Amino acid sequence: MEYTYHQIPGWFNYQDSYAQLASNLPDGATVVEIGSFMGRSTSFLATAFWNANKQNVKAILRYLLRRQSWSPFSPEPIEFAELNFDFHPSSVRKWLNETGFDVKRQLTVSHFRIDIIKKYVPLSLLVAMDSWVQWTGDWWQLTPSVFVQCKTKGSTPAAQSDELFRCPTCGHSPLGSEAAQLICPGCHHHWAIRDGIYDFREPIG
Repeated sequence: MEYTYHQIPGWFNYQDSYAQLASNLPDGATVVEIGSFMGRSTSFLATAFWNANKQNVKAILRYLLRRQSWSPFSPEPIEFAELNFDFHPSSVRKWLNETGFDVKRQLTVSHFRIDIIKKYVPLSLLVAMDSWVQWTGDWWQLTPSVFVQCKTKGSTPAAQSDELFRCPTCGHSPLGSEAAQLICPGCHHHWAIRDGIYDFREPIG
């Protein structure tokens, strides 16, 4: 779904934070936004919840009806907000295979994320219906979200903690650690660690 929040008056300028929120909340979670002026940020968040797998049914219909320019069938990722992407399922499987993973199972979720259905069908029934059809994810992936179970090929050593991240600015790896931050030896940017969460949105030094 294309973003239209910029057409609404307001001062919303923290798109990255909301996009991250939308991509990490579990299905069925509740979000309460306090102090929304005219709905600019709410519009962005609602669209972000729709977007994930680029080859979802709604994106396909919008493309066929010429309501969006990008193709949900092409393998290229779509950047729907800065540093936030929708990916084609086949591309993800290809990358997993190239990096040494076997895809064992795929579960599709949020099959009925349509306003009119959510309005008239009880939540408990929607959850049950969604669970009944999740197993079809091994056949096709047409929902906004897809869970993938993978297993490493052969004997693969476990990664060390300092090998898990790469500097978003210059791409250097590994990163050094000091107190509550990670430090890039390449560009010398510092990245915060807050309550055990690594924050790579903006450098702190």
